[in-house]
Amino acid sequence: MKKFLIFTLLGALLMSFNNKKEEIKHVANISAEITQSNIATLKGKFFNYKKDSTYFQIKFNGKGREALDVTVNDDFTFELNYEMERPGFFTMTTAKGSYDIYLEPGKTVEFSMDPNVTDPPQYAKSPFNNYYLPNNSTLKFTGDLVKENTFINKHKSVEIIGLVGFHKVMKEDKLNDGVLYKEKITKLYNEQLEIVNKFIKKNPDLHDDFVYLKRKQLELQKVSLLSWFEMRTVYYYKEDAKNMPADYYDFEKTFNYNDDFLYKSESKFPEFLSIQCGGNDWKKSVTKIESLFTRQDFKDKFLANLKYHFTNLDKEKEAPELLAVLKGKITDKELLAKVEEAYGNSLLVAKGTPVENFTYKDVNDKDVSLSDFKGKFVYIDFWATWCGPCKVEIPHLEKLEKKYHDKDIVFLSISSDKSISAWKKMVADKNLSGVQVNIGEDNSLMDFLGIRGIPRFTLLDKEGKIVAANAPRPSQEKEIATLFAISGVNK
Repeated sequence: MKKFLIFTLLGALLMSFNNKKEEIKHVANISAEITQSNIATLKGKFFNYKKDSTYFQIKFNGKGREALDVTVNDDFTFELNYEMERPGFFTMTTAKGSYDIYLEPGKTVEFSMDPNVTDPPQYAKSPFNNYYLPNNSTLKFTGDLVKENTFINKHKSVEIIGLVGFHKVMKEDKLNDGVLYKEKITKLYNEQLEIVNKFIKKNPDLHDDFVYLKRKQLELQKVSLLSWFEMRTVYYYKEDAKNMPADYYDFEKTFNYNDDFLYKSESKFPEFLSIQCGGNDWKKSVTKIESLFTRQDFKDKFLANLKYHFTNLDKEKEAPELLAVLKGKITDKELLAKVEEAYGNSLLVAKGTPVENFTYKDVNDKDVSLSDFKGKFVYIDFWATWCGPCKVEIPHLEKLEKKYHDKDIVFLSISSDKSISAWKKMVADKNLSGVQVNIGEDNSLMDFLGIRGIPRFTLLDKEGKIVAANAPRPSQEKEIATLFAISGVNK
């Protein structure tokens, strides 16, 4: 057996490959009460597998968020046995496509595919993101739940292409009118719902949970698009949305943000909630969390996520204030302990803290060290080729580099890609500027800075000391200009 891929619950980890001969054991926490009836099995067969260009990732939500090691045999087959109480949708991504997998307890889903062949286009380009399409030309399902999985992947292509078309209209026609935007989103939602309802009507034997989840998927997409309208308008048009009706956000009153089944069964839902409860103003986030959730466990979960603010707050007043608020509102002792740990760690990366010298390889496999830039400010971009928000920042970063090209500042992009070939290819294809390096297996810098998600930006002074561990993004033009000015970059 060869260890080729790891399936991570709620993870978005690129898969690294190990050529060592070894037997891999499942590491899930399996209780004694488990029976065959609550085990879902996923079997796969990959054709024309190419080690250097193929990677896999899968997003699960299940209880405990445990990680499963999965063995892929020498003939590129694998089998995953997963404990689940109710059906759920999961996302599997390869280097050339993205797929939705529907599983039910006690059922076995089998599929075969060539991960290196794509239906043209490989992905649908949008002004806001690039969406990988399912490779339906080689994707074949057998075993249980064939019609469900075949439908959701074919419909996913139709859904994405429709969404991308709408994004292009929004971008090119400068759709910043709240009334018109909501009308168009509602129309798009109704068109997709009609397709789903026809399939449901044609197949009356579908599991009730499949019907519920598929409809909820569409509703979640609609709510996501409506929720992000004002933010996207400011981001892309540099102005506030216009003609916002008083009832624009009425959907928040009818959408169930406390749906535990959806949270455990649809990986996109937790991601959506994280964005809803995030933002640069932690006080607004606290208010948002308390308004959206009635479940205390949901409140605790997303309040605890606000610990990432600690690294950016004043250590004398603001950070202690946030800590006091979270300690007064979070009831889960385990989550609260993590908040307190994050607070303590944030004190270690306060302004003026020296960063230990590090060395990474550039695209030509030459060593690049922090010490090489002594006497210059260093603005670091932590990113990866598979990270959509990271790629959104690239043109803004290039603009920033041009603006400060004559100043004593280096723009260092540190990739966390496990696929070195994919990273080098994108750097070459996009002709990326600045200093480009890959972190390899050395996560010490990211661990030191407390980085748990990307993109992330950090500014160091001329002596390699922290100016801002969690600096503004290049797209935040006013904020980054202010930081550079007060830090002395402009001199």
